[in-house]
Amino acid sequence: MTSYLIFLEVLDGCFRCERAGIKKALDNFVSQKRTNNYNYGIPYDVGSIMHYGSKAFSSNKKPTMVPKDVLYTKTLGSPFISFYDLLMLNRHYNCTGYLNLLRTYMFILEEHCKTCLDRCDHSKTVCYLEGFPHPRDCSKCICPGGYGGVDCKQRPAGCGEEFTATSYPQVFHANVGRKSFGAKPREDYDKCHYWIKAPLKKRIEVKLLSFSPNGIAVDGCRSGGVEIKTQVDQRLTGYRFCSMADANITLVSDFYIVPIITYNRVYETGVSIQYRHL
Repeated sequence: MTSYLIFLEVLDGCFRCERAGIKKALDNFVSQKRTNNYNYGIPYDVGSIMHYGSKAFSSNKKPTMVPKDVLYTKTLGSPFISFYDLLMLNRHYNCTGYLNLLRTYMFILEEHCKTCLDRCDHSKTVCYLEGFPHPRDCSKCICPGGYGGVDCKQRPAGCGEEFTATSYPQVFHANVGRKSFGAKPREDYDKCHYWIKAPLKKRIEVKLLSFSPNGIAVDGCRSGGVEIKTQVDQRLTGYRFCSMADANITLVSDFYIVPIITYNRVYETGVSIQYRHL
């Protein structure tokens, strides 16, 4: 584990590195092999808080990293700790009991394992979508982004709403933040959680109609944006957007629930989304 996320050998096919536009910092883009970079069986998440933004070290203001799925470009450089970040830390310190399965792995010393925190090793708590028991209260779950409740089966508490998709397009508009806050970034983010639900085995089509205002788009959508989770693995960070240039992007889910997270720490932002089930 390093101060910032670096590429694994197996991920060279997931990103294109624009070396010609990189300032004198190529050592930050060196591929690492599994033999010296172990990630506890956790998949790569472009939304990790440890990930550089797409324009990191750029000498021409163009992207230095382009994901194979280009719609993930603005997810890079996230300001939030992702679910997989939390899971990796808890596995590293064995707060989930997972490390007991890895005692013989070449990078994990037996002496280290003797001090592991097996707090929820015998917990009977079942967490939906492969969340994991909270180390400080094993009766509750730490849930993937966009999910909440004690077992990850509910929409997170707070602002937001649940919508039911039909075969006919519907639209909802959501604002977060306040104009009176002004343009100076606040310490904390305002965040609202929405769910679009369809019948079981139905897929959901989501179209981003608009995002406002213009002028807040930065690497990682750090000032404000919308996250739409349509991917197969709901533990991964979703697609993030924060510009009118993203209008008309259409996503299709692999799950009958699509969590949508709006967040803001500057001024007020608004998003309009069209949805239907297929």
